[in-house]
Amino acid sequence: MTSIIDLPAFQERFPHPPEPDERVLDDIHVFRLEDMQVTEDQPDLHSRRSYFKVSLVSGQSMIHYADLTFSLNGNALVFTNPMCPYQWDRMQTKQHGYVCVFQESFLGPSYFPGDFPAFHAHEFAVINLDDHKLKLFSSLFMKVAEELKGPYVHKKDLVRNVLMQIIHEAQKIQPQTGSKPSGINASKRVSDLFKELLERQFLPRKMLHKNKSILLKTPAAFAGHLGIHVNHLNKALKQITGLTTSQLINRRILQEAQWLLKTSDWSQADIAWYLGYEEPNHFSRFFKRLAHQSPKTFRQASFI
Repeated sequence: MTSIIDLPAFQERFPHPPEPDERVLDDIHVFRLEDMQVTEDQPDLHSRRSYFKVSLVSGQSMIHYADLTFSLNGNALVFTNPMCPYQWDRMQTKQHGYVCVFQESFLGPSYFPGDFPAFHAHEFAVINLDDHKLKLFSSLFMKVAEELKGPYVHKKDLVRNVLMQIIHEAQKIQPQTGSKPSGINASKRVSDLFKELLERQFLPRKMLHKNKSILLKTPAAFAGHLGIHVNHLNKALKQITGLTTSQLINRRILQEAQWLLKTSDWSQADIAWYLGYEEPNHFSRFFKRLAHQSPKTFRQASFI
């Protein structure tokens, strides 16, 4: 099952986090990259992040999306979101700048981060900065960090406004153009990112909730989140796994259904809803087609 990197887990990457303070907001934090503890471990593609992130980076890095690779060698803004898989490789240990991490709810009911191109479109996610723009964004990040520590009663509104200014100032700048990987490496990356996005649909066992439902069930939906054409996705997966996109999705949903039928006390209707089926009979037909028996029969056999 996919691990989850949440805000507290992200804070652990900094050896000397700030002391707990009741005035500090829980759903947004700013850190200096110089304070980040870097390990020699390879990045974990199969980790789910529960937060949005804006990074102001000076240094050398490679950022890989499904169909684009960005090479950073200088100053850049990088936008990432929890539903857009990526891999970030540091080409040098020392990085300078800031990282702002926040929950989706921080922007309030009026804004959803994914509505902004910088957060949902790979081609707009990495933005090169000249020295003048670096000063501008550095001052905005420092403003967020300063206000988060301050006593101002309405600081959440103030910090939200500064964060929105960062987003809008970034969108005014022409984005960097990434390079498209080619050959088997490109297909492997698409396959890895698809599998990671597929796994994100399913919550860890201790976080399962009957009122939650998986969001992505079709090849087109996955292709849309990965920012590629559905035919491109299907071709890459077929090349790497020998299976179609639909087969991989259905196989994973079936696996989750079997686990829930075996180990949970959820009703068949609850399981159907969690797995994206509004009608239990549609789920029953799906299960019987793939498992060659009904959910009821499978569950009864599991307890014999």
